[in-house]
Amino acid sequence: MPCPLGAGLEHGEGGPAVIRWLSGRLAAVVDAGELVVDVGGVGYQVFCPASDQARLPRTGEPVAFSIYTHVREDTLQLYGFLDEQDRRHFVRLLQVTGIGPKVALQIVSALPGDQLVEAVRSGEMSRFTRIPGVGKKTAQRLLLELAGAFKDEPAARAPVPGVARDVVQALMSLGYTEAEASSAVEQALARWREETKEAPEGEPELAELLRRALKVMGSERHGR
Repeated sequence: MPCPLGAGLEHGEGGPAVIRWLSGRLAAVVDAGELVVDVGGVGYQVFCPASDQARLPRTGEPVAFSIYTHVREDTLQLYGFLDEQDRRHFVRLLQVTGIGPKVALQIVSALPGDQLVEAVRSGEMSRFTRIPGVGKKTAQRLLLELAGAFKDEPAARAPVPGVARDVVQALMSLGYTEAEASSAVEQALARWREETKEAPEGEPELAELLRRALKVMGSERHGR
């Protein structure tokens, strides 16, 4: 079984493996939107949206990110998101003509989660032009090229706290969908609390919850 902790890898089309997920401890906040995640003694530089920076744990505490690896000839940068939805939106924004990672991150920072979907669907150009790096022409292009892009966008799930959220991210790095991972974690957590008589707010260790969630996945695949 792949290692559930640390750096999760995926293979791009015809390219090398890239980092898709990181789980470690917050080592430092270097600057606005820039931080270091310690994974097994290795410090990874991660750029994250301002909306996520306000939700970060204290230095030294566990943290997990969905990662987009931006690779160019002379650089490799990691963009991290606490919510998978924001990562999806970031990747979609990069497909818009003239939008690079820095501007895409500014947009996700200003319009996290369903706010971006609502802004595109409403066609409110002013919600984009007030974002640093986005002028009138860029806003027009965003609305034009993103029209219909979020037609099938699922409703945002309520944030999953603590260890449970980290396990959801770990399962997604192994190829499961967000819905599958969240369902398995909820079932595993409920069974653990029932067996251990823990209070509703109690949580097991990450490795224990991951093991139980994978067991739930296995049972469902075998028709139990």
